[in-house]
Amino acid sequence: MKIAKSTEPIGKFASIDVGIIDSGVGGLSVAQELRMLDPNLRLGYIADTALFPYGDKSVETLIPRMRYFVSLFNEIGTRVVVIACNTASSASLRDLRHYFDDSVQIVGMEPPLKPAAQHSINRSVAVIATSGTVTGDLLTELKERFASDIAARLIAAPGLADCVERGQLADDEIDALIGPIVQEVIRHDVDSVALGCSHYSFLMRKISDRFPANIKFFDAARPVAMRAIQLFGEIDRDDKNAPKQPGLVNVFLTGSGSSFEQTLSKLEDAGCVLPEIRIQLDKLKVPNV
Repeated sequence: MKIAKSTEPIGKFASIDVGIIDSGVGGLSVAQELRMLDPNLRLGYIADTALFPYGDKSVETLIPRMRYFVSLFNEIGTRVVVIACNTASSASLRDLRHYFDDSVQIVGMEPPLKPAAQHSINRSVAVIATSGTVTGDLLTELKERFASDIAARLIAAPGLADCVERGQLADDEIDALIGPIVQEVIRHDVDSVALGCSHYSFLMRKISDRFPANIKFFDAARPVAMRAIQLFGEIDRDDKNAPKQPGLVNVFLTGSGSSFEQTLSKLEDAGCVLPEIRIQLDKLKVPNV
């Protein structure tokens, strides 16, 4: 992983194809998938680290914040924006799509409950997510649409996203958080598990290793990236055939850059695959929305 630094504010950028928003490092799993699927995409990433985690934040807090971040991308001509957080997606997707209409295509992140239900032989599935996602309207609707005729357990995993954000992936800490969930999954004969937080993508192997071998795991990072690329390909753009030099993922932070950088270093040391990034040193100032 390469980390560069810059002092260019977001308003100076005129060529970000896909914008990504999350509360911390989790959405970089989507950025990595986008980079793998289309290396020519120019990516921008807003990490709202000053408000991390989103998992316990209210709808009233998240909607104006998401509006503001999407507006920043919209003002520089970005036409596809990924809300790479299940909780923020549940809270704000309807509002954002109405507010921005067709000027920006909004891609939300939702737990991959549909494929988990489709692949379940025992007719028993589980979603592991943050408390905000588990209690949100989006997951309730997903359950009604794709898992109404099977047993679907929605399991909150407090503290798991925080481990990733701190870059602390020690086995004993993961065991303490995952242990009770493993027991619940086994007790209810669950055979398909959907991971409902972008941060969990970095824990995919560590999480799955703690469950019985017959249980299948589903992560949303790749499907979300594929959807963003599909929407980007449908947009009429003047620069569609222009040569590109995508370079690094441009990361804009609302909180500490040094903490963010330390987390990335720890994740890489733990074997996580991350895209090459350029951190903008000037903090992104969020108005009192």
